[in-house]
Amino acid sequence: MTGARRGCATHAGRAVPGRTPAGVPAAFPSARNTSRTRPDCGHTARENRVTQADFTCASCGFTADADHVGAMNVINRAGLVPCDVA
Repeated sequence: MTGARRGCATHAGRAVPGRTPAGVPAAFPSARNTSRTRPDCGHTARENRVTQADFTCASCGFTADADHVGAMNVINRAGLVPCDVA
């Protein structure tokens, strides 16, 4: 990680045994149902995933990109704080 991305919550896609190269503790949350769960209200249902790309919560009506919703759930489960990067 370099520049403005340093310190952001990221998923490297590989196992790091306990700590990152910088010595920061690593967290590997389960990705199960991350693209079917609304991050705020917590409603989980297959119906929330309208298409491969679209997420609409059947409970509260929230809509967003399904990949973004999945990423937010992984970040939340890991106990991380997302960066304000567009």
